[in-house]
Amino acid sequence: MIEQIYNIPDPTAEEGWFSFCKNRIDKAISSKDIDYAKHIVYEWAGLICKKLNIKNDDNWKFFKRSIVKKYFGENYIKKRFHKGWDYREVWNFIKEYPGLNFRISLFPNDIACHSESISLPQNRYTSWENILSNIDNSFEAEVFQQSSNESSICFRRLFTLSGEVVYEAGFGQAMYVFEKEQGKHFIMSASKKDNKYVYFSKESCPEELYLKLNDLISSYDYYLHIKCKFICTKLGIEWLSIEGYYSKENPSNLIIVDVDLPFDYVFMLK
Repeated sequence: MIEQIYNIPDPTAEEGWFSFCKNRIDKAISSKDIDYAKHIVYEWAGLICKKLNIKNDDNWKFFKRSIVKKYFGENYIKKRFHKGWDYREVWNFIKEYPGLNFRISLFPNDIACHSESISLPQNRYTSWENILSNIDNSFEAEVFQQSSNESSICFRRLFTLSGEVVYEAGFGQAMYVFEKEQGKHFIMSASKKDNKYVYFSKESCPEELYLKLNDLISSYDYYLHIKCKFICTKLGIEWLSIEGYYSKENPSNLIIVDVDLPFDYVFMLK
């Protein structure tokens, strides 16, 4: 009798669980079974939710934002609305904060980024009702206080366990600067080289952008480094990229709103 030995990693070890799921996902993708690959991603996320004691909403965007809340807190106003939500609930929620600008984003179960996001400017009650009543409520939704303002920058910070760190920063809403209107906005980058940061931009950027990015790095780089490294360890992953806003003039000057994770690629496959 020939005994076959399978080296199955202990699912209590974060790195082993990630590797085990990735191997299964890659096999599913090679067989062109994308739906099953996504199923495995949610299986991975489900165990992470149990380990971290966070609610499992079976939605990838909600999962990633729960990771952000767990490790960076939540210093801005937001609320989740589940499938079948009533637009009047959303309307009543944002009416409680008449002096704030809000956005509503829709999170289908099969996306990792590029979610549809709609602006809800402050005090425009009539337009809010018209907008909300025409949005498809069959998707999960999140309503949140718009974090960008006149004094803030949006930024992304890539971190890898191998030591790579790269910042990108610009003015305005991150969704437009880094995604929908990519190439139409000033972007300043900063890469870590020998414990120092080298700044770079493809075109001449306003000095204000450099100064604000430099202030962010000077004030918070160590904090963000420790947090990102800890998250990678707890999730068993080798890299992540956080997204947020920074404003030295604002009391809540550092806001982390989202994170990119290694399994995002599965949701980008067709």
